[in-house]
Amino acid sequence: MPARSLVSAVAVLSLMALGCGHGHGSSPSEPVRLDAISLVSLTPAEGTVLPYGSNAEVTARVHYSFASKTSGKIGVLAYPGNGLPTGLPVFATPFSFPLEGQEGEATLHFTIFFNLSDPQSLPKSSRITVNFALFPEGVDRTSIGFDAHYQLGS
Repeated sequence: MPARSLVSAVAVLSLMALGCGHGHGSSPSEPVRLDAISLVSLTPAEGTVLPYGSNAEVTARVHYSFASKTSGKIGVLAYPGNGLPTGLPVFATPFSFPLEGQEGEATLHFTIFFNLSDPQSLPKSSRITVNFALFPEGVDRTSIGFDAHYQLGS
């Protein structure tokens, strides 16, 4: 009888340990990690009037995290308008920034070339949206990101 009780006790304890998340590499005190990106700083500041017909040098500092991947990239897309893209994008280079590590900060330096855009599609005083999107490794479509808005000078 004692051997049977010991086997039962070990079986119950094993099931309890499995059910409590042991052996899964996480504990209740560890935060749940999400795919996320947030703005730390931006130069020129959002809302700045940018020179019409010229180039704009932009530097963004961002914080990112990946839920399960350890690498990925940030894509940058500049386009006329306030919301969803409503025309051809405005040429920016580079437009993709590789990331290494499951979480960290990155500094993105890029140039927006307003002088390469068709003047018909980019009139003076246009609103410009710059979208910063996070792409975990192996993902080619995402809704994780944020926008910054500028105004073109007249």
